Amino acid sequence: MRQQLWACADPDAPGRSIGLVPPPRWATTLVGRMSLDYSVEEPTLNWRTRRQVSSSGYCNLNGRVIGIGAGSDVQDSRLAVLHEMAHLILIQTVDAYQGEHDDCFYDFFWPVIRKYRFPMGAALDYEAEHHRRVVTRTYRRGGGRLRF
Repeated sequence: MRQQLWACADPDAPGRSIGLVPPPRWATTLVGRMSLDYSVEEPTLNWRTRRQVSSSGYCNLNGRVIGIGAGSDVQDSRLAVLHEMAHLILIQTVDAYQGEHDDCFYDFFWPVIRKYRFPMGAALDYEAEHHRRVVTRTYRRGGGRLRF
């Protein structure tokens, strides 16, 4: 696994990086396992810590790099890894996929959440904060019931 460490110009700025850290072992293990499970090229994992509870992430559209801004909530960081790896897997395997938070993404993402045994309620809460309409449509289409 290739790793890159992030730094920030002002490490004391709220919500910004608080230092250079390698990814935790659980994250590199999860990325490696998902890459093998879906037969995709293992990405470079960029990791930084944030001065917030919540995490964030990105996946380059070339499908070779994911980055996680890890907050203090490990469960939220794990969801960010699952989310960004879902983007990466789709980018590497579905020609028409452009990295959007659309039906294609969430139709793939919900089974990923189940496969890697992430609490569905927590995933729904987080994802619905950002993409409520498509989350509601795709989760219900898969037979789930939502309670927001």
